[in-house]
Amino acid sequence: MTVKNIVLAGTPSLRQASQPVDAQWFGTHDAKTLIHDLFDTMKARLGVGLAAPQIGVNLRVFIYGFEKAHERYPDQKPVPLTIMINPKIVAASAEKEYLYEGCLSVPDVRGLVPRHDWVEVQAQHENGQYFQKRYEGFEARIIQHEFAHIEGKLFCDYMDDMRTLGITSALRESGIIK
Repeated sequence: MTVKNIVLAGTPSLRQASQPVDAQWFGTHDAKTLIHDLFDTMKARLGVGLAAPQIGVNLRVFIYGFEKAHERYPDQKPVPLTIMINPKIVAASAEKEYLYEGCLSVPDVRGLVPRHDWVEVQAQHENGQYFQKRYEGFEARIIQHEFAHIEGKLFCDYMDDMRTLGITSALRESGIIK
């Protein structure tokens, strides 16, 4: 398939809530192409997740996962490659964990973001079948990050303290992140 350009912060479309996918979309050439393009683009851009709006497609679709140690998040264990279509977060922990996050749409910048320790998600597989599952740890964080994209939000919208926002290389040099 194709590696797409990433829509960058400041582009108005990135701040719009995405449209739900309708039943006729599942199994189509367009559906398969979008999913392949998302995975190809995520891998080529060294991401751990990618939402359709980040490649200019206004649909409630995102993918995530990585199969081996990841250079952007070296302390995290691999996460299964996953597709979520029309996801809804139906429950979340009261407890939150803070971690520096980055985003392909906000290149070379990271900020300290609180996210729920776990989330329970209802979504559809690429064949349209519904599923519901609870996710924890870094996988839950990725889901919340990508879910925000389909809601028209960015990680910085969730930060408690904008003073933690920094350029990735400077944060690494300072020992704040690895």
